[in-house]
Amino acid sequence: MTITRIAHGVATHGNTLTLDTTGANLLVTWMCCFTTLDTMNENKSNGAATTLASQTAAGDPIGRLSYWLGSLNVGTSHVFQASSTNTYGLYVAAYSGVQAYDSNVVGAAATTGGTTAGPGTIDAPNNNSLFIYGCAENAGTAPTSDTSFATLDNAALSGGVIYGSGFFERIEIGDAGSLTPTASWTTSAAHRIASMATFSPSVGGGVTYPQLERFGHRGAFRGMLHASPYPVRRSKGGVLYRDVNLARAA
Repeated sequence: MTITRIAHGVATHGNTLTLDTTGANLLVTWMCCFTTLDTMNENKSNGAATTLASQTAAGDPIGRLSYWLGSLNVGTSHVFQASSTNTYGLYVAAYSGVQAYDSNVVGAAATTGGTTAGPGTIDAPNNNSLFIYGCAENAGTAPTSDTSFATLDNAALSGGVIYGSGFFERIEIGDAGSLTPTASWTTSAAHRIASMATFSPSVGGGVTYPQLERFGHRGAFRGMLHASPYPVRRSKGGVLYRDVNLARAA
């Protein structure tokens, strides 16, 4: 199954965000806070979100990705709100066709002037994965990502309203390899943070590792690509894997 974006949006300080999340089984959030992290609340009774590693630039800002994944209560008038008044930028994106959370990386927080921020490098373990990252800064214009990522939402710094911040995505077609995105803006900001996560597609869009078995090495088993009756579905670092389900059916 292919990962598909359902909805996305951003809310400023003290405001709620309302989305139509019908059909989604993943909700990802990026919160940009001052001094103390808030938690994310929503009105469809999905319980507490899973929180990932936070990143702070001396508390101004401090940010964190979180998510809900699985059989969720979704639909029209889905309301998202920060737990208190520490949040100055609340981003949410909803997706369908997602099977699992893979990994998270946070970039080195910067506390000197600059016009870029990046979360670091991730190589998703599965084809057709979702990469999503957020950034925040305390002085700049609205950030945009390099061309490998699409901008979901972004905002320029507005005092007492929202950090300079943005939320960006890439849905792989095949294997994109290692990705190291960078967000940039035009006015130097002393404090800058970014964080990224990856999610795997449901079976059919990409094969996840619990369904793979080591098949050989590309250099040592070059001829087996043609001789084997089992479809080779994945090659990472020269190691070949085959789809166990397809092998059993052969």
